[in-house]
Amino acid sequence: MKTTLIIGIMTLFIVSCSSNEQSPEVTELSFTSDQVGQNDVDEVKQIAKNLSADEFKDKLQHDPGTLLDVRTPEEFAEGAIEGALNIDYYASDFQIQLKTLDKKVPVYVYCRSGGRSKRALDMMVEMGFHEIYALIGGYSSWPY
Repeated sequence: MKTTLIIGIMTLFIVSCSSNEQSPEVTELSFTSDQVGQNDVDEVKQIAKNLSADEFKDKLQHDPGTLLDVRTPEEFAEGAIEGALNIDYYASDFQIQLKTLDKKVPVYVYCRSGGRSKRALDMMVEMGFHEIYALIGGYSSWPY
């Protein structure tokens, strides 16, 4: 039941993100133990949201967490949001490196223009991270 529910929600999320235009629409996922089965933890809550640069900055300041830059090391060296951890989306061990992060702490993810961070967000949802926020437009949209 849990797998079917997650696949259905992921399909809905992917369809909502497949639009060519980038909008600040919010995708929020929320599950309770009744929905995922009695053998799971008492409450499981997942939130996955795409945020504008202003929303991303404000949320990060008021609800600190892991700031994750999924660009290549070369891109990261050219400039990054202060305090960001760089884990290259294209690295062969990307998912293994994600597993080292605390799933209960909010993760703020960005890339160059938004594509890799959306795919990383999808992976983190599947991996059971509780809160993931992706920067719409990526670092290219970061005016700060």
